Amino acid sequence: MVDRRLLIHWQREQRARRRARASLPASWRRDPREAMEDVRETYVEGLVAMRRRATD
Repeated sequence: MVDRRLLIHWQREQRARRRARASLPASWRRDPREAMEDVRETYVEGLVAMRRRATD
């Protein structure tokens, strides 16, 4: 059985990450370098955390 509160939180976090990824500059999304994947995900996590703190 899944705790609905956890599921709702997880779904909200996933939507926030998708929105953050979509807001990245196109050149960042297209950059094929392996290191850029880390840069993108670090930026996305930072952006999501910043937005979460702003709404708390």
